[in-house]
Amino acid sequence: MSSANLESAQADAARASAASNEPAAGGAAVRYLGSTLIPSDETCFVFFEARSAEEVRGLLERASLPYDRIVEAVRIAFDDTDEGRGEK
Repeated sequence: MSSANLESAQADAARASAASNEPAAGGAAVRYLGSTLIPSDETCFVFFEARSAEEVRGLLERASLPYDRIVEAVRIAFDDTDEGRGEK
């Protein structure tokens, strides 16, 4: 989303969350995961879980939320297990 300040980013996040809780046509399931605002760049990254970019696009359009582009991302989390530390 193209929110440039905290207030508009929070409002857009609330709309994205609400839209992800509404049933979508064709059984699309899009889950809103959160947003990260970078005020100095006037950029807001919004994270969804969905089967496709088209499902995310549909949610954004239903909620009338502006966006510049939709790209696939992979979340990498620290794994605190022995395997995650490379220990044997």
